[in-house]
Amino acid sequence: MALPTAWNVYDKSTFLNVENEGLRVVYTGQDKTRNAAAIRSNFPILPNCGLFYFEVTIVNEGDNGIIGIGLCTKTVNLNVMPGWEDDSWGYHGDDGKCFHSLGAGRVYGPLFTTGDTIGCCLNFLYNIVFYTKNGVHLGIAFRWLEGDLYPCVGMKSYGGSIEVNFGHKKFEYEAMNGEDIDDELLKGGWNRVLFQNGNKLPNRQIDRFAELSESLPIKPNNKLLFKYRVKAYFAIGKHHKARANLVKLKYRTKAFFVMGNYKKALEEITKILEIEQNNIFALKYRGEIYHMMGNFSGSLGDFGELLKINPNDKWAYESLEEVHRKFVYCVFL
Repeated sequence: MALPTAWNVYDKSTFLNVENEGLRVVYTGQDKTRNAAAIRSNFPILPNCGLFYFEVTIVNEGDNGIIGIGLCTKTVNLNVMPGWEDDSWGYHGDDGKCFHSLGAGRVYGPLFTTGDTIGCCLNFLYNIVFYTKNGVHLGIAFRWLEGDLYPCVGMKSYGGSIEVNFGHKKFEYEAMNGEDIDDELLKGGWNRVLFQNGNKLPNRQIDRFAELSESLPIKPNNKLLFKYRVKAYFAIGKHHKARANLVKLKYRTKAFFVMGNYKKALEEITKILEIEQNNIFALKYRGEIYHMMGNFSGSLGDFGELLKINPNDKWAYESLEEVHRKFVYCVFL
């Protein structure tokens, strides 16, 4: 199954140039006209793909920062910004709004500018789209998408330019790479699923993640017995066995999280936190899940705990700020 690997030089507005082997897009419209200009990827994301994630780095925001990142069908007009037509969805950097079918968007996330990296995840299994900014989860943006959708980017900013990462290098969003898996064998297995071949083309086969997570059974199934068995391993000095069981729980948590099965991910996180109350990995993923589910107070609590553990945790601080922004907006809406 072919998945997006670059921008399509034959499927774009005339006001855009494509550089760097199809990865970089530069706005060439004149300063006075500021025509909206968009481009699609070379291949669509088919529904049977399950889940697909890509990131766009803002190389230069241009003179006004009007840049949109999102998804669209093959028939959408490329002389408008992402989200301004039917079958088009976009998150814009100049106002932080999400758009779908209209030129008037709704408040969603922070503004983004030169140097920022925006991630976009399309999950067909649960029919959701979420974005990230510099590795920080921004929450669900859209629901109930259908059809063969193309990653797209649009600009209306003189001097603007972006560069895409379709999986040829490590993503900034940690959930989409293996950096927080502390077992080399499991990390290797994760990367083999995440990247299909030597070119590291993204492979988002949901069933393969499920197989991996289920291939790490936690026995016995009695949660309390498992909890005390791991604690006993620590108590008698068998740290290797205790850590091995925790690693399995963490791996399963990550697999269910990426699949979008947040209920199952929370079950695994609960087991981890019953063993280690201040487990950084578990607090991080639970905070993100609470954010996704709209439990902002729970999310704030977990990110706050992370900052107590490490006051210099930049990711936790920025995540807390993002959730607090949403929490305040909901309170005063």
